[in-house]
Amino acid sequence: MMTAYTRDPLYASQENNKMENEKNKLINLIGKYNWEILLREIKKFIKKNINSYNEIIPTCANLASYSIVYGSKNNRIKLKERKFIELFNLAEIFFRNDPISYDVEEQSTYYKSNVYSVPLRLISNQVSFRKRFPYACEQSFMMFCEIEKNESIKLLRETKFDFNKEFERLSNITIIDFLTTFFKLRNGIRADKKLYIKLVLQISADRKKIIETFNSLNNLGLVNKDELSIYNLNPLFTFPIIYLDNISNLKKIDDNFHTRIIIPFGSLCDRRISSLGIYHFMLSNLETKELRDNFLNFFGKIFETYIGKLLNNCVNDKNNIKTEEYIKSILKKEGRKIPDFLIIENESLFLIEIKTKKLALDTKKSGYEDLIEKDLKTLSEGVFKMFDFNLSIFYDKLDELKEFQNFKNVFSILIIHETFHFEEIIDGIIIKDGEKEIRNIETKVYSNIVQD
Repeated sequence: MMTAYTRDPLYASQENNKMENEKNKLINLIGKYNWEILLREIKKFIKKNINSYNEIIPTCANLASYSIVYGSKNNRIKLKERKFIELFNLAEIFFRNDPISYDVEEQSTYYKSNVYSVPLRLISNQVSFRKRFPYACEQSFMMFCEIEKNESIKLLRETKFDFNKEFERLSNITIIDFLTTFFKLRNGIRADKKLYIKLVLQISADRKKIIETFNSLNNLGLVNKDELSIYNLNPLFTFPIIYLDNISNLKKIDDNFHTRIIIPFGSLCDRRISSLGIYHFMLSNLETKELRDNFLNFFGKIFETYIGKLLNNCVNDKNNIKTEEYIKSILKKEGRKIPDFLIIENESLFLIEIKTKKLALDTKKSGYEDLIEKDLKTLSEGVFKMFDFNLSIFYDKLDELKEFQNFKNVFSILIIHETFHFEEIIDGIIIKDGEKEIRNIETKVYSNIVQD
C-alpha cells in the first residue's frame, strides 16, 4: 500500500514548520485587507492578464477562497497594485509547491518511487479552473431534459432513480427552469424574477456559507492530512457567485442587485451548470448510499445515450453503428464481453466503450498508488471488454460475428466523462482476468470530449 512519503517527512517538525510558516505568512498578509477588496482586485488582475489566463487562474482561484475565509471584514485599507503583486507571488509559491518540496532530503527518493503522485495532485488541483465549458448549458439540457424525458420510464425502471424529482427536492427549482433561466441570463434575455432568485440561491453564497463550506471540504474524504489541505476542493466550484450581504435576506432581484454580487471567475458558473457540475452537486447532496448509487447508475446510462446520439450524428449511414444490444441479440452464447458501440468506417472497425467513473477526491488529493489502482479498475474493465470482443471476432472467429471479421484496422476507443490527464496509465495497462494477462493494449482515451 502506498504511503504519502517513504518516511512521512511532514510529520517531522522541521518540514512541517516550513510549510506551516509559508501558510501563516500568506494568511497574515491576506488578513490585512478587506475580503471584498481582495476579490475585486483578483478579478481586476485576471482581466488585466487575460492572455495569461491559464497560467494565473489556479493561483487566483485558491487565493480568492483564502481571501473570503481569512480576509478582514472591517479593514478598508486600500490595496495598491504593488502590494497585490506581492500577495499574488506569495500565494503562487504556496499553492504551486507540493508538500514534498519542503523536504529536500526526501525528494529524490520520493519522485523515483511515486511517479504519478505529485503530478496528479498538482494537475487535479490546477487544471479544473482552466477548463472552459462553452456549451455547458446546451449539453446539460440535452442530457437531463431531452434524453431524460424521452427515456424517463426506461431509466426509472432500470435505475430506480427519479432525477427530476430528486433535483427539485435538493435545489428547490426544476432542472428545466434551472438551465433555461441560466441560459437566458447568460445571453442577456429577461428571465422570470422568481426563477432568477431560485437560480441565484443555488449557485451563490455569502461569506458565512463560503467559510462553512471551506471548513467542511477540509474534512471531506478519508485523506485528511493537514499537509495535503492545499488540494482540497475549492468552495467556488459549488458557489461561483459571491453575495456580499446576508443571502438569507435576498427576497427580490432589483436594479442594484449586480452591485451586491461578485463573480470572480465566470467560467465557474458554466462549470456549475454543466453535466460535471450537476453530477457533483447531486453526489454531494444525496443523503444515502442507495440514492447515490442509483444516481450513478442513472448518470452512466444517460451519458451513454448522449454519446450514442453524438455518434449517430457523425456517420452518414446509421446502419454502420452497432449497439451492445444488437451484438447481444446475434450472439448465441451469453457472457461475452461486448463494448457499448461499434462503428464501421470504410475498412476500419471502431470499438467504443463509455465509462463515467472518475478519480475520487481522496485519489486526486493524495496521489496514493493504491487509490489510483482502485479507481482505474473500472476503466481497466472497459479496456478488457474491447480486447475480449476482439478475441471473439478474430481468435474465436464466432460465426455470429462474421460481418466484423474482414476489417483491416480495429481501433479501441475508451470515452470517459471527466478529464483524465494520465492516458499513458491506461495505454500500457496490464489487465489480469483469471489466468489471462494482457499487456500493452493499444487503446485511445478520449476524456471529457463533451466539454472540450
